[in-house]
Amino acid sequence: MFKNKLCFKSVLAMLWFSLVGFQSSVFAESVAMITDIQGYVMLTHQNKRQPAQILDNLTPGDQIEVTANSKATIVYLDSSNEFLFDQSTLIIKENKPQLLKGKLLKSNSLLINSGHHNVKIKPINVDYMMVIMRSSNAEAKLKFLTLNGSRTSMQRPLFKWKPIFKGLTYHFELLDNKGSSLLNTWVKGTELMLPEHIHLQSGKTYSWEVSVELPNGRAYSNFADFAMISQTEKKRLAQLRPQKNASFSKRLVYATILEQMKLMDDAGAYWKLLAEERPSQQRLRKMIWR
Repeated sequence: MFKNKLCFKSVLAMLWFSLVGFQSSVFAESVAMITDIQGYVMLTHQNKRQPAQILDNLTPGDQIEVTANSKATIVYLDSSNEFLFDQSTLIIKENKPQLLKGKLLKSNSLLINSGHHNVKIKPINVDYMMVIMRSSNAEAKLKFLTLNGSRTSMQRPLFKWKPIFKGLTYHFELLDNKGSSLLNTWVKGTELMLPEHIHLQSGKTYSWEVSVELPNGRAYSNFADFAMISQTEKKRLAQLRPQKNASFSKRLVYATILEQMKLMDDAGAYWKLLAEERPSQQRLRKMIWR
């Protein structure tokens, strides 16, 4: 069984590195990202004009048209500088947008108060991320929805998986990096919140496994690893974390940073709230559970 797990991980590793190379070439020229849209906004990229979406990656020469009674927010990836426009037309340049028509409502640096001027936001490719997340479950009948090769800052993370059939009871086990069992229990349902008496250590890697036996005797199981972030990373996140009343754009940038740090489940909570605030933005819904 260990050999099969190792082989499967090797295949995933090759898939990961091949897609990383593809992603790097596609997004090498991206300098900015659309972080909020209210109303109707058009994007012209490589002479193709289409409705803009939140999380669109922007390259020099792209043109943005913000129609009447609409607003758009753009954040530059290197500088974290944010630009808010209402009815206007602008061209994306290397360091800031150039207005052709209309006016700039507001500009500021999202991370200037965090003490982390060197934070660089990376572009998000939603479809690429979904391929990676799906591939780790590709051969599994029992599919994990959280903590699947990711990292977390949560002291009591949620373990969640897709049901095979309704009404089943699953066996759950959590192990530390030495293979010692920390939790061995039965779960009626498809999720488990880590009990308070179990303390996960910063910087450590853990494994969890779920198994189930059907009434006909057929059995299914799946496993995954996850890691707790370090204390240094926790402090960094605390400095970057936006207030609850922060702008939509700032909260989206923070969710993006969580994704960069492979904190997929932490980010998922933000994506869920953001998707509820902008229900017409399908990409945000895709980001919740990948």
